[in-house]
Amino acid sequence: MGNVRRRPWKLLLVPLFLCAQLVATAHLVRCLRPGVVHAHWIIAQGLVFALLGLLTGGRTPFVLTSHGGDLFSLRGRVFRTLKRFVLKRATVTTVVSRAGAVTAEGLGVDRGRIVVEPMGVDLARRFVPDEDGTRSSQELLFVGRLVEKKGVPRLLQAMPSVAARHPDVMLTVVGYGPDRQMLEALAAKLGIEARVRFEGAVEQSRLPEYYRRAALFVAPFVEARDGDQEGLGLVTVEALGCGCPVVVTALPAVLDVLDPDQDDAFIAATAEPAVLADKICAILDEPARSSAHALECRKRLLTRFDWSVVAGRYAALLQEARADDTQRPSSDERD
Repeated sequence: MGNVRRRPWKLLLVPLFLCAQLVATAHLVRCLRPGVVHAHWIIAQGLVFALLGLLTGGRTPFVLTSHGGDLFSLRGRVFRTLKRFVLKRATVTTVVSRAGAVTAEGLGVDRGRIVVEPMGVDLARRFVPDEDGTRSSQELLFVGRLVEKKGVPRLLQAMPSVAARHPDVMLTVVGYGPDRQMLEALAAKLGIEARVRFEGAVEQSRLPEYYRRAALFVAPFVEARDGDQEGLGLVTVEALGCGCPVVVTALPAVLDVLDPDQDDAFIAATAEPAVLADKICAILDEPARSSAHALECRKRLLTRFDWSVVAGRYAALLQEARADDTQRPSSDERD
């Protein structure tokens, strides 16, 4: 949607994209005859599979996973109608946070067919602490796509206040996106360009070295103008998996990762620069305590977000969806 907003002519590509995906999906279903399909995103993949079932009379059950952006954005009567059409045809819908479940239910979906199941992170092998490494005392880190809902401008605006209390502070920005040029210009305007490194896109395998090195990971998530917001924020899980303290804003989905009662030190009430600066400085002031808290968070996250745990739960959901379908009467039996 961001690409369409910046270049409206790309909207002309959407019908062709949907038709091509519909044809490709029909071919795969005909050749593979799957017992169950797992479709990610309501629009476009969920819409394609729902249309395929409507056009062919197919009965292949499908589990639909919404990652948040498709639920929170794409507003308006047409999109609401399309989302409701898809959600009501899915055998079961999974959402990655409780906030997503509330939004899906608001579209008229039976709450009994909505399951909160987050995506996972490799907390066993990749995103693990480095007990022999040395963590910086002054390096802040952001990881993510450079788009409006990530809130990076707020973090840049907080940097002068943080620097006034921690003169050696630096910020490393990992990720790429359409807002990069604007963010670089903002850093220059704020006079902090020497304190900010834009690393660009980094391979997933290299991310742990950033999390293990940083004093603090900051995720100043905000709600974008079109309503889009973070579906869950697995980057927070990655950071905590590596024992890195975090500061995240209190969006509803983010609170599925952190507990407001136990993790208040890591949660900023808003993404306002002054609020962010205070939270950041409080953690930089007490590095040992903050690192210990991060490791405690990691222990709690293992049982909810590790790949093996999440994969097992999704495998069970797919098996249940297939089993439920085999127990339904065929169209001939119903007639």
